[in-house]
Amino acid sequence: MLYLDTSALAKRYVWESGSESVHARLLSAGSGGEGIFTSVLTYAEMLTLFGRRRQSGEFQLEEFQQITNDFLRDWQSGLSILELNVNTMSSLASLTASYPLKSADAVHLSTAIWLRDKSLLAHESTLGVAPLEFWVADGTLARIAQQCGLRVFNPEQMQP
Repeated sequence: MLYLDTSALAKRYVWESGSESVHARLLSAGSGGEGIFTSVLTYAEMLTLFGRRRQSGEFQLEEFQQITNDFLRDWQSGLSILELNVNTMSSLASLTASYPLKSADAVHLSTAIWLRDKSLLAHESTLGVAPLEFWVADGTLARIAQQCGLRVFNPEQMQP
């Protein structure tokens, strides 16, 4: 089971350091029937990222449209989207009191912790449950997620 924050998922659409690792891992997850999760917050973050890069001239119009369409297709059928609600935000108060998190990072981390805990509770009688992998390319968030007990992968530091 994978949870990708925006910094990691962006590497699926924008070729940069770590993109090969993300592509390889998503391919293996898809072929193995693993769940690929992200927060509904990712929708706004990704479209904003693409728009900023288009406005700065990094993307030509055709590339911008293709990347946006690829993301929207995955959003509709390739990703499991976790809503923001009382459950997914249950760790937010303690996380923000304990760590120097940006608001979006706190949302992703709280959502991933909720997903991990929900999965563990659902499978507590099963010894073979695979741990949640939290994919993030932000070093600060990766460090804090590890301190919170998540299994963290930074695609920029991995080989496919």
